[in-house]
Amino acid sequence: MKPYIADWRKAEQYPSLGCEVADRLAWEFLRRNKHYAEHVVLMSALADNEFQGGLKKSSMSKLIGLECWPPAEPDETAIDYFARTTDKSKGKKGRIDKPCNTFINKWSLATPVAVTTEYDPSVIRFLPHKVGLKRHDDLQSKNFNLFLYPNEVAIRFRLDMRWKPQMAAAERRFNAAAEAYELALKGLRKPAPR
Repeated sequence: MKPYIADWRKAEQYPSLGCEVADRLAWEFLRRNKHYAEHVVLMSALADNEFQGGLKKSSMSKLIGLECWPPAEPDETAIDYFARTTDKSKGKKGRIDKPCNTFINKWSLATPVAVTTEYDPSVIRFLPHKVGLKRHDDLQSKNFNLFLYPNEVAIRFRLDMRWKPQMAAAERRFNAAAEAYELALKGLRKPAPR
C-alpha cells in the first residue's frame, strides 16, 4: 500500500483552512506516512484474531513489523521463531508482543486504518498516551523488572527525596535520550545506552 497522496488541485482532499480538530490533522499527516502505510499492510496480513489476540506458537504468520524479544529474523514466522528462541533447559523462550500493542505504541491508533479512508472519528480513533506509575509492592524486594518498548525510556525517582531536583535531572536525561532516539531513527547514530 502506498501512502495517501492528495491532489493538490482539489481543496476537498485537504482539511479546511483553520481546521482545529487535532485528530483530523493527525490523520492527514499519518495517512501520508509511507511507514504507516507499510505497517497497515503487514498488520492486515495477520490471520484472523491475531491482531487483538496475539500470535500462537503454531502460527504461520510472519513477524515483520512486530516487536519480538529477542528480535525476529527477516521473514521469520511465529512457529520458526519459537523453535529458534526456546531453550527449555535454561527456561528461556522468545516473546512476541501482541500486534495491537505494537501498533498502538507506534502509531497511537486503536486499529489499522487504510490510508484511503476519509476522516471519520468513529473509525479513526487516536489513543492518548498514558503515563504509568509502577513501583515495588514489596518493600523488601531487591530488584524489579520493567518492560519497555524501543521508543520508551524509564526514569527512576526516589520517594524519600525532593521532587524538583529529581525532575530537573530527569528532564535533562529524557531530552538527551529523545534526541539520540530521533538521530537513531534517521540512521545517523546508535541509540544511547539505557
